[in-house]
Amino acid sequence: LVGDVITHEPQTQTLFPAQVIVASPKEIAFRFKENFELRAFSGAPVINARKQVVGLLLNGGPGFGRANTAVAIRKHLAESGVQ
Repeated sequence: LVGDVITHEPQTQTLFPAQVIVASPKEIAFRFKENFELRAFSGAPVINARKQVVGLLLNGGPGFGRANTAVAIRKHLAESGVQ
């Protein structure tokens, strides 16, 4: 997960390492290596070890997150007529 943490410091993008626990064509579920609570991260890009965007964050909780896969998003857009 890549995100901007809201602080009083200049904004920087931060990587939050995680391990995939469930992967399907539509969804990725993962546990973060460090326990923290996701707040206001919906829509943040989820990237793989090669720095490729593989999904967009849907939701999460303390220590875990769920994302739509990039494949599912592209399919939905194509089916909706978005180029």
